[in-house]
Amino acid sequence: PAALDGPQDHLDEVRAKLRRRRDITYERLNAIPNISCVRPTAAFYAFPKLHIDEPDNTFVSDFIRETGVVVVPGSGFGQKPDTRHMRIVFLPQEEVLEEAFDRLEQAFERQTRFTADASHEFRTPLSILMSHCELALKKDRTAPEYREALDTCLKAAQRMKAVVEGLLTLARADAREL
Repeated sequence: PAALDGPQDHLDEVRAKLRRRRDITYERLNAIPNISCVRPTAAFYAFPKLHIDEPDNTFVSDFIRETGVVVVPGSGFGQKPDTRHMRIVFLPQEEVLEEAFDRLEQAFERQTRFTADASHEFRTPLSILMSHCELALKKDRTAPEYREALDTCLKAAQRMKAVVEGLLTLARADAREL
């Protein structure tokens, strides 16, 4: 057969391309916070670990929907229980891989920013509520002082309610997209 007995000199170039693509995949994945990856040695795919709270199949379906980049959840490949992975094939051209990793990195950045912003939006009014309640319990106040403290607490609670309603609206919109 020609494939086995014919010239094999093209294989060096093919192996070099695959090594470059593997290295790009390994380096780019390990540069993204919340992802760690062992360098693949005998496969055309990477199996990076996702350091996230949600199940990998949820993350992957959201990622595909958001970016159009197709990866596969690791849960379909017999990973250890309570771990999260995804499978990424690195056969596409280097430019395609770079674009896919840019999108993956941006998705993690958006998630990190959203989490930080939501956390701040909750902590600020919660701190106000707690401090006013603690002060009200520690010392006697006049009726107008209590009214002022309660008014501040009410405004903080309304702010938290608005944040929760906004998050619920986003969640409902997200669910409709599924």
